[in-house]
Amino acid sequence: MELSAPRRPTHIFDEGKFETNLAELKQFKESCGLKILLALKGYNPLHSADLVGQYLDGVAASSLNEARSCAEHYQGEIHTYCPAYDEDTFDELMSYSSHVVFNSHQDLARFADRVPANVKIDIRLNLQHQDMETEVFAGYNPNKPHSRFGITIAEFKPEDIKRYNVSGIHFHALCSQGAADLKSCVATLENKFPELLNQVDRINMGGGHMVCREGYDYQTLAEVVGHLQANYSLDVYIEPSEHVYADVGVLKARVLSLINNEVPIAILNVSAKNHMPDILESPDYNVDIAEGQLGRNEEKHSYIFGGNTCLTGDVIGEYHLEQPLQLDDCITFLDQSPYTLVQCHHFNGVSQPDFIVVDKHGEIKRHRLDDYDRYLTTVIR
Repeated sequence: MELSAPRRPTHIFDEGKFETNLAELKQFKESCGLKILLALKGYNPLHSADLVGQYLDGVAASSLNEARSCAEHYQGEIHTYCPAYDEDTFDELMSYSSHVVFNSHQDLARFADRVPANVKIDIRLNLQHQDMETEVFAGYNPNKPHSRFGITIAEFKPEDIKRYNVSGIHFHALCSQGAADLKSCVATLENKFPELLNQVDRINMGGGHMVCREGYDYQTLAEVVGHLQANYSLDVYIEPSEHVYADVGVLKARVLSLINNEVPIAILNVSAKNHMPDILESPDYNVDIAEGQLGRNEEKHSYIFGGNTCLTGDVIGEYHLEQPLQLDDCITFLDQSPYTLVQCHHFNGVSQPDFIVVDKHGEIKRHRLDDYDRYLTTVIR
């Protein structure tokens, strides 16, 4: 099979690189006593679940379906958090979970007596941490005013910790940020909830950590972990998702048409709307390519890349290349595993990417075609 320039939209998952990232995390966590969960919200790598169990402490789920897949396919702890729980499915959800995180005192009071004895109870705090508010797009900022995530200091009820057997706390205040930002978040936590840390056994500092990225400051993360362990005797967790897949997946596209409307435009067989929706949701989200660079450059060959749907705004971005594009040229979008595959859909009936997993020996481990039958699963018949 031709992997360098496939004819169909194709996502290629490099399992060898994924294992390298997992091994990096394992080496670090063992050096400082940190526990690391893989949050499945960014991508659920069932095809490599054995590797996750080999290197990490467990997984984090955000729904009944994710939790069930955790119980059926992954090893280790299963931490479940939802902004709200459904009374009709809560008991089943608990049957798959080792830990449950409540988003509010209301849900804690409502469901605590239905939590099995073997499932540990956490609450999520909203730190209202403002340091990075101007740096993070509001749609992705869990600290923004009126956020629905977690219990603020104004709403916090300290008596509920003992009353409902709460033994852990959780916060998620980062969005693709470094360890210095995490250190600042912990300072805010200590300032706003000074007594709480001495009343619980563990702390989960959520996701948004840029682990596995070049230059990530593991030393500062180790200092944060050591501080929480030494001062409060806590088990310390993080649950990254996106950045565990650093440089793991690419999306291969093909040029279908080259037109000109004052500027050159290349229409591809992939779509921002269908395959990379964060491009349309966030003004800060851009995708690099292997064949060129982002942005217009009058000294190079510049193109607007557009998707093959009817949506006017289905524009991937503007790029420049050293050589002019030709029909059927391949474009490789980099770093495309997290928050792409989990959001793909069939708008306009446009195909989702085929999916290929390549193992560390360069052999194809999985190959799933997107066909008409898969499209029909989205249509009510």
